[in-house]
Formats: sequence, structure tokens, C-alpha cells
Amino acid sequence: MKKNVIIYSIIGVLLVAVVSTAAFFLGQRLVSRSNEEGIETLPDAGKGNRGQVDGDADADNSPLEDARADHEWPVYIATMTHLEGGEAWQKAATNESFFSSIAKELRYGMDMAETYGATLTFESEKPFSLGSAAFDDNVLREALDRGHGVGTHCDIAPQVELPLNELVAEFKACKDPVDALVGVENNLGISGGGGKSDWYAGASEAGFSYLDGTVALHYLALPESARPKGWNDKAILREFFHDPAPQDESYFYPFLIGGLGFEEDSGGNLLVTNGCIGDVRHYEETQPLGLDLGTASCGEDCPMTQQDVDLAVEFVRDFVGQHDGSRPGKITFFFPSATFVEENEAMLNSFFSTMQKLENEGLVQWASQREVYDVMMEYYGI
Repeated sequence: MKKNVIIYSIIGVLLVAVVSTAAFFLGQRLVSRSNEEGIETLPDAGKGNRGQVDGDADADNSPLEDARADHEWPVYIATMTHLEGGEAWQKAATNESFFSSIAKELRYGMDMAETYGATLTFESEKPFSLGSAAFDDNVLREALDRGHGVGTHCDIAPQVELPLNELVAEFKACKDPVDALVGVENNLGISGGGGKSDWYAGASEAGFSYLDGTVALHYLALPESARPKGWNDKAILREFFHDPAPQDESYFYPFLIGGLGFEEDSGGNLLVTNGCIGDVRHYEETQPLGLDLGTASCGEDCPMTQQDVDLAVEFVRDFVGQHDGSRPGKITFFFPSATFVEENEAMLNSFFSTMQKLENEGLVQWASQREVYDVMMEYYGI
């Protein structure tokens, strides 16, 4: 009897050992499989081959990615650089030296921005895009290849109400040369175009998907009952001109429209996306920043100063502090191409390095105008 007990005990120990070993290896297999699946589903939180100066390489793997998953939308920061169509810019289409000087500024700006993982957006009127083709220097395509954004700029005489077919033709005359340089699929947005004409119908029928850089001139197409108080035609054309539009909080929160005006329509087909707080060189003279941009007396001769940078940072921090995450927010900085010169090297370094720190803190995320559009389509579930 005693002998049987010993035998059974030995058998029991062996069975426990076998089961434990099997469980161990099964557990290891499950852990390995779980890890493999986790790696396959991790989002790509990087920024391509962008440079990284402050912080470590994982800094962009910030709370912003988690915020997206939780449907808490971040604040995006973007830029606009308009390659204009006015009289001073007309020679960009025919004067190679002038064209090349602008292209040099754009490349200098890209070099500077990329050092700090920032994203620029260049929007071109006819002269520069035509010059790009004439002089075989496709700097706009280069910008896309380097991870920046490209769009169209189009100024239309604001005092004249054009028939729709003429307005569409004006928009397409600006759009087509850019399409030829970067591809229609990469040229979805337009800045400008405000005036008495139906800019919604004109932009939509010309093939644009988003409209940025909306200003007081866009109110000219609306009845005075739909405008801010005191914004009659004369006041807009003489005083408010490039002030922000719309004149409320929605200016910093992109929204779809389905008709002329600034009423959100989640089923609309044109995104109004702005948030521009003006020329970075003017902040010191036009503070406080926001919906009243003011006028800088120094105009195009304003230097870029540390005070300009400090005010930009202050605005961003204050805005983010009030952002509730219920929808994407957007702040845009206007950089004329003339800002991207060696004389501004110290201040450009200061601006972009400070914005990188804000991004690394998880407060904001850089984006091109097109990338903001893509985010908003995700927001609307389109």
C-alpha cells in the first residue's frame, strides 16, 4: 500500500511538471503573438525625414497621437507664403533673375524649417508658377517632395461682381499652372479670391476643396445683415480689407460650407480654413494678436524681432489653454517670401526652435494647409 502511494506521488509530480512546462511555452507563444500584432498596428507618429534639434526622436510621439485616438483634437500650426500676382510680381513670369531670387528665398525657408521639423505652405498666383515652367525650376514640386505644402493664390478685383463663368475662369487661370507643376491631386486649396463675386461657387466649380486666407473682402459678397457691424462696402475696402473673416471663434476652427457665407454645413463641399494671425514681422506693432490684426506702420520694412517671436508663443499658449479638444483648432503664421533671408537667420531660428519645443510638449502639431484639410475630412467622417 505504502509502495502504491509513493508511485502515485511520483506520477503526480511528473504530471504537474509537464502541465507547468506546457503552460509556460503556451504563455510565451501568446505573449510573442500579442507583441507581433501590437507592432503591426502601431500608428506611424514620425514626420518623415524632417530634422530634429530639441528633444529626442520620440518627442513627436506625443500626447497628440493619443488625443486622436480619444477623439480629442489637437491644435495645428501652419504657415502661408503667398507668391503674389500684383504688379511688383508680374516679372516673376518673364525675368529669370527675379524668379530665381524668390525661389532662393523659398529654399532658404525650407532649409530653416526642416531643421526644426516645421512645415511650410507656398501658394502661387500666375506669375511665379508660369516662371517656374519657363525657367525649368519646379521649386513647388520640390517643396512637396520635401514634405511641405503647395496651393494656389488668386486675387480677383474685389469691387466688381463677375458672372460665374468669368469668375470660374479667373480661378482656373490661377489654378491650372500650379496643377501643371505639382499635379491636380496635390493642389486642392486656394487663398484669396474675396470680393463681390460668389467666391464659394467660383472656387468650388474651379475644382478647389478648401479655401484659406479668408479676409474681410470675402464679406463683400454677403448682405450687410450677415457682416460684422459697420462693415459696409466702403469700410471693408478702405479700412478692414485684410482683417480676419469670419469675425468669431470659428476663424480658428476650420469648417465646411455648402454655400456662400460662413455658416457651417457638415455636408458641404468647401472647407473654410484660416486661423491666420498675420505677418510674423508685424506682431510687435499690431498686438494684441487675434481677430483684429491692425496695421503695421513699417509695412514691408518691418524687421522680424524677438518680441514678434515671444508674442507668437504667448498667443499659441493662451489659445491652447482654452482649446477644449472637441474639434481641430488651427493657427496660421503668414511668412512673406522676403522673410526667408539670411538677415533673419537668428529670428527664424528662434521662431522655429520655440515652436518645436511647443510641439514636443504636446501642445501643437505642425501641418501644411493640405494636411489640415485631410484632418478635417477625418473629423467630418468623409
